[in-house]
Amino acid sequence: MKNDNGTQLAELVDRIRQADAVGDYMSAIRYCQDAVTLKPEDWSLLLWLGWLYFNCKQHRRAIECARLVMKLDPSTESSGYRLLVFAAAASGEWEVASQALIRLNNISPDACFKLASETIGSFWDYLDKKSRSHNYDAVIYAYRSLPPIIRQLEDKNRFDMDLMVAHAYGMAGNDLMTSEILNGFESKLERPASFIAHVNPFSGVSLVTSLMPVRHEIQRSAVNSWHAYGAHVLSINSDDEIALLRDIYPDVTFISAPRDARREYGKPYVYMSDMISALRHSGQEIVGIINSDIVLSSTNLSFMREIKEAARYCIVYGHRFDVDSIKQIDIDPNEGELFVGGIDWFMFSREQTSLLEDQPFIFGCPWWDLWLPVLASINKIEICLANGRLAFHEVHKQRWDTSIFADFGQVILREIASIQDPGSRGYSARQLAVFAEACGPEVRFGLEPVRFAGRIADFIKALIHKERLVIDEI
Repeated sequence: MKNDNGTQLAELVDRIRQADAVGDYMSAIRYCQDAVTLKPEDWSLLLWLGWLYFNCKQHRRAIECARLVMKLDPSTESSGYRLLVFAAAASGEWEVASQALIRLNNISPDACFKLASETIGSFWDYLDKKSRSHNYDAVIYAYRSLPPIIRQLEDKNRFDMDLMVAHAYGMAGNDLMTSEILNGFESKLERPASFIAHVNPFSGVSLVTSLMPVRHEIQRSAVNSWHAYGAHVLSINSDDEIALLRDIYPDVTFISAPRDARREYGKPYVYMSDMISALRHSGQEIVGIINSDIVLSSTNLSFMREIKEAARYCIVYGHRFDVDSIKQIDIDPNEGELFVGGIDWFMFSREQTSLLEDQPFIFGCPWWDLWLPVLASINKIEICLANGRLAFHEVHKQRWDTSIFADFGQVILREIASIQDPGSRGYSARQLAVFAEACGPEVRFGLEPVRFAGRIADFIKALIHKERLVIDEI
């Protein structure tokens, strides 16, 4: 019988090794469980099973295996502690890790220090995932349980964790804790600001919008998402709207609009020229315009940093993905349908605002989003599409007024016709001038204004598509 068990165990061990070698951890776990059943007193099999659980991210089962290993044979405690601390760090059960390291320190301070140095990366990984998913409460809670020996390590990962939690406290509104943690970091890290920029890719960016006095839940999510990436948020509104909005959005800087379009269009829409003027006086090097219900959500922070860098030299823009509910993107980041009928956000250098300010369009009405890249191109500013999953929009009933669309179609045609010396202003200006001349008869006789406006919009979209550069998300 013993020989049969020995043969069976040897076969199982071979199968475990083969499955483990090709990354088939689930099969390896099944074989290892059978092996443990055959020889439950063999701590090495239990330890092997624990690491297989760890590789499958079944961290609690890995912790159970580690504890059993230490009970079976006290001489194996160092191996059991290693699995236990790695699994507890990766699962967020940092109190378990802390207790284990304290016990190991009582046995061997050197072994404890060695294990803390080996496992600090697992603590960092857990905190980084929570920070990137904007779960700031989890970051703060976990940090409070960080084992004392980890806190004492003079290690870049440790300093980075401190900076992550400083960011989390800042997002939670606890500026005192943020300042306390960041105090003195210049002497500990060569470039602490670089890590802050890593978790806040839009730090030093002013985004302007015009918040609505309705749909607060989705706008709150949008504003939170902009802040989460480090942006400073401005909203330009009429005085009566600011009175309604200020207490709901205390983290937004409101600017009183010098005029609005309620006489013309029945609502206090604000003018694009006033929004761009606000950006010109914002004091930030990089600025942007965004619709008030656009939620930014991306774990690809390098893509976002590339957008910010490109905005120093060109006007970067992006399309949104429509979703039934913003909550869907937390469950499945690949959710949503790309909407290319309009443009929902722009980012550019503050130095370029003087070239973009002179225009008659209105934020919240048609055409402003098409004219901005055209105006940039006419002024020889490169336009660049950020081609990636960054902006999300919760589908809602559209309040589309075709008469306003047609009216601004005529306005944009007049703007095209007024371009001075189009021949010297590049391809876009020349093509627009030709197009405006070709449209002359339809303008004179006023034929089918809505259909005509649609034709203009299609021409401008094609022109933007031809002229643009592209930043692809990788």
